[in-house]
Amino acid sequence: MKKARKTKEAARSSKKSNANEKNVPVHPPASVRKRKAASSNESEVVDDSVEDKPSVDGVVDDIQAMDNTNFGAIVLVTDDTNVGANVSATATDDIDVGVDAEATEPFPGGPTDTSLLKSFKSHVAAAVWNNEERGPLRCMSKWNTLKEWKWQDKQNNNTFRKYITESCLLPLLECTYRIVDKIVVSAFVERWQPETNTFHLPFGEMTITLDDVSNLIGVPITGKAISLQADDVMSNHELLIELLGVNDEEATEALSEFNEEYVTLSWLRKHFEGVSDTDSTEANKCAARAYLLYLLGCTLFVDKSGTRVHVTYLRLLRDLDAVRGYAWGASALAWLYRQLGQSTRSKVKQMSGYMTLLEAWVYEHMHLICSPNYDQNYSDIDPRACRWKPRTSSGTTTDDLQKMRKKLDSLTANQVTWEPYTSRRQAHPFHEITYFTGMLKCFDVVEPYCPERVLRQFGRVQTIPKAPCVLPRSTRATHASVNKVLYEYIDGMWDGWQNHVLHQNNRSSPVSVASDVVSGYMDWYHRVSHPYVHNPAHSTSSFDPQYTSHTSYYQDRVQRILNVTRRIVDMGKEVALRDFPDDVYKAVESIQNLLEGRSSDG
Repeated sequence: MKKARKTKEAARSSKKSNANEKNVPVHPPASVRKRKAASSNESEVVDDSVEDKPSVDGVVDDIQAMDNTNFGAIVLVTDDTNVGANVSATATDDIDVGVDAEATEPFPGGPTDTSLLKSFKSHVAAAVWNNEERGPLRCMSKWNTLKEWKWQDKQNNNTFRKYITESCLLPLLECTYRIVDKIVVSAFVERWQPETNTFHLPFGEMTITLDDVSNLIGVPITGKAISLQADDVMSNHELLIELLGVNDEEATEALSEFNEEYVTLSWLRKHFEGVSDTDSTEANKCAARAYLLYLLGCTLFVDKSGTRVHVTYLRLLRDLDAVRGYAWGASALAWLYRQLGQSTRSKVKQMSGYMTLLEAWVYEHMHLICSPNYDQNYSDIDPRACRWKPRTSSGTTTDDLQKMRKKLDSLTANQVTWEPYTSRRQAHPFHEITYFTGMLKCFDVVEPYCPERVLRQFGRVQTIPKAPCVLPRSTRATHASVNKVLYEYIDGMWDGWQNHVLHQNNRSSPVSVASDVVSGYMDWYHRVSHPYVHNPAHSTSSFDPQYTSHTSYYQDRVQRILNVTRRIVDMGKEVALRDFPDDVYKAVESIQNLLEGRSSDG
């Protein structure tokens, strides 16, 4: 690691002098940012694959696609004096989500009552219904980048290793998927409605809950909110000098590429991966902060660039002993909700966020449809995401997406695993904070969290929920003080979450059947939702929807099981066990896969 060539005090004094001359740099208007992005000739071309490659292609189009859309997600901006807290940026810069006219007329295929899904006319599902295919999204996996920092293979780094292990973020290294099944991701994005932050399926709503996050990726869902402290006015340049131990020149160079807000992942690895126990304690602390920032940029807070991470997360890594005290899981969920919402806009081509969390949620609740591989090495002490291995067999084309879309249109409530973690509750008990009702927050990203809309996921009868809370959009220039008050109020609600959980009277009664709903729920739901994405009048897919009917589906499974068992029975018991034990095991494994709805070819 390079040594500082200036004292921290001198560097900070120099930077403050520059900041005073221009009164702390602020973001340029959205229109200027888009012009800069559109004129830039430095953007990398993206290979349209699910592998780990830098991806900024299409980001400008994505910004323009969302710029005139208000889809109910809360877009608030902190006081301009705290510019480091703005993490809602894309690969070029942050997005100011504009206001679009609300839907006022019924839409073919639903909703007929437009009071809930007010932005549906800009939704990708509306475009699909009108035979305007977007095709599969480009999705980002940072597994390869994550594995490039090989600190676990080294021996002389016990001090560094201790800081990382005690952070409570290490499970992310274990459970992150190497590939992204973009057909699964794209099909579920088509079901996401940002007004409710839920997936709208044929039988009702489902979502990724705080309990899902805790079980799937093993990071804390309780603790302090991810928020900027009122007295934290340190610039990003000063953060690098203070917390990473670099000098003024190095900090300037690191921040020069992305408007003084981001550093590249490669820069972090290059400067800090060589730390060892022979270095000072302070050097190990700086390297640990750098790695945790790197880890966050590769997992929970992946952005569309695929190459960088926002410096402001360093503010939360100042005290390494306090890192475990933040609600990283809740913040990651807010970030994923936002990425899902933005990706529902019909012109958006790429999605960021932690794809492992989304995919693992799908596999847990709907593995009959998505058929992931089962990891034989999984143990209940591991994050639940480790239980699955995504397949690449879902495909990559629009035709493949149509097939998955029709499977989801044929999905019934009885095919869903509503409570997948029951068997591991002794080691991973249900936390009451899962019933929190309010806003989840990641710095300037604020998203509604509505457990009352998905009661069946908690073993309760689903009732007709109230309208979700949606705060008005505010602008940076005119509402800075209002935003500050709103942020403080939201943080206060989270800090006192015990006073903001769903009341016992509103949790309904326990289900008799996992898919139970109250009388009138389905009638209401079909009025306000768009439960089926595929329009029968339009199709280019050769997929046979009859395959997903109950009769043919289970007849097919039974026939395939018989094909497996007949081979073993025909051998005879003694011959099979003596000469072909591996084949016997593979047969049992295949039968298990078939019974659980997965392919037998594993």
